[in-house]
Amino acid sequence: MVWFKVDDRLPINKKMAQVSIAAVGLWVEAGAWSSGAQTGGVIPKQLLRLLHVEASQEQADELVKVGLWEDEGDQWRIHDFFEYNPTNQEVADLKASRSKAGRAGGLKSAEARRSKNEANAKQKRSKPASKCSSKIQAVPVPVPYISTDVDISPKPPEGDDDEEDQPIREPSSEETPQFRQFWSLYPNHDYPDAAVREFKRVLRRTGPERVSLPALLQGAQMLRDEQRDPRYIPTASKWLHDGGWKNKPKPQARQPDRQASRAQQNQDANAALIARYVQEETPQTTRKEIPAC
Repeated sequence: MVWFKVDDRLPINKKMAQVSIAAVGLWVEAGAWSSGAQTGGVIPKQLLRLLHVEASQEQADELVKVGLWEDEGDQWRIHDFFEYNPTNQEVADLKASRSKAGRAGGLKSAEARRSKNEANAKQKRSKPASKCSSKIQAVPVPVPYISTDVDISPKPPEGDDDEEDQPIREPSSEETPQFRQFWSLYPNHDYPDAAVREFKRVLRRTGPERVSLPALLQGAQMLRDEQRDPRYIPTASKWLHDGGWKNKPKPQARQPDRQASRAQQNQDANAALIARYVQEETPQTTRKEIPAC
């Protein structure tokens, strides 16, 4: 989890005082999304409605006008984002240090368990043998004969020499822009490293098992629209491994009319955006005219 830092002097900031409260809310939500997706303060304009269902171009123009955002054509950039927030490298270093500390703790715990098991085994060996143990005689177990004339050493698989020299590489846990876009939609943010590796495995599939990025985004958005507690949603790595994007959406819990209307608007806006992604990715085919007989 990556936090978006907000200055405690925000209410008295001169730039903030010149925009509407809706624009201030858009600035905060955009910063939180960018921190989670690790985009370095960059907000693609096509994702404006994903930040909030009521986000508008007018609010974005307010932020650009006072200098809180910088207009860069197809995207906006949050002004002085890295002055208060860590860079991607700093976030990666923090995750690596936490992972290293976790492995060290696991090794220490394993060493403690091994010492305890050795002490228990030594205590059992030091106990006097029971009276009936002398009556039990060990039965010799025949050892199968193994001929030394046959080479039983493991051999590499048959095939081209180039393929034999290339080991099978596991996907790395380094995040990609496509994963950050998926991660910003998926509700459960537990075990991000495992999620990155499984995400890359799924996108590497070819042939009939090929999976497109819009399909994964649409599945993640479907879970987000259910508005369930993230604790009761499977981790992203398990969801990807089990093909969760193929599941049908579950009915939402009944909510007050105002909240239900707002959630429906958000769902419709996100569904329309993801549908556009799917349409852009699908190759356009041209019909061939059949000559008249």
